[in-house]
Amino acid sequence: FISNVALAGVSITGQSKVGGLVGTSYGASTISSSYVTGSISANGWESSVGGIVGYAWNGGVIADSFSSADVTGTGVVGGLVGFNQGTITRSHATGTITATNYIAGGLVGSNYGTVQFSYATGVVHAASMMAGGLVGDNTDGRIDYSYSTGSVTGGDSVGGLVGYMNRAAVLGSYATGSVAGQSSVGGLVGASANSSHVTQSYWDIQTTGISWGYSYASGTFSATGLTTAQATSQASYTSFDFTNTWVSFDGARPMLRHEYSQGIWNTNQLQLMGLKLGGRYVLTQDIDARATGVASSVWGTSGFSPV
Repeated sequence: FISNVALAGVSITGQSKVGGLVGTSYGASTISSSYVTGSISANGWESSVGGIVGYAWNGGVIADSFSSADVTGTGVVGGLVGFNQGTITRSHATGTITATNYIAGGLVGSNYGTVQFSYATGVVHAASMMAGGLVGDNTDGRIDYSYSTGSVTGGDSVGGLVGYMNRAAVLGSYATGSVAGQSSVGGLVGASANSSHVTQSYWDIQTTGISWGYSYASGTFSATGLTTAQATSQASYTSFDFTNTWVSFDGARPMLRHEYSQGIWNTNQLQLMGLKLGGRYVLTQDIDARATGVASSVWGTSGFSPV
């Protein structure tokens, strides 16, 4: 059990299972309320590397944690976790993610577990295949109520939210970052195989630069492409629960209600002060607000909404 651990400015390099906080977690392990900043890399062949955990195997939970570390590896690279077979909830990643070979995700490289109530904003690149704004490879896993806003590039199977899906599911999620690849490219999912299911989800056709949600799909694909003007209007997200899960401010895209905090680390939390104007808040660090001027960010083209 790890809780309330902060590692700032790390510089970590390893061969195989490499993480900013833990290399390999196994079974009923729990990591909560922790974060990592700096840079992390793995240079071994078929490595697994992540901002918090390199290889999360056979269960476990990562909750209320984040990484802003830049993460690089030859394969299976994730902003928070490289390989995930557990549950990731209420967490996020903002670093630049690079796989010099294959499988890169803004939050998770390969997901064989559950990702929920989480998001990623970093730039993602996989030189060969399977690049996704949130998850590179979603096999036998599920993604619920999550989003990604970073740009994604790769070779084959490149998607704004997920690069490749196999016997997997996505529910109530969205993507906005620009997407570019050589084949099997989609605004939301690059490629979906073996009866995978995407439901109640969205992508921005203008900021992703892709008018189709997927290149090919086996199973259910129920997702809606929106213009940026539509994507920054709450009325467009007809399947989202804005009472319990999501919140939207004028001219902004949905944010997750759990992102609210009285300790202000980032611009999302600063914006969410609007949920409780009478609250007592502490600014915990300097905030880089440049993202509020990026069209694919949660603020779209409107910028920060005054609190």
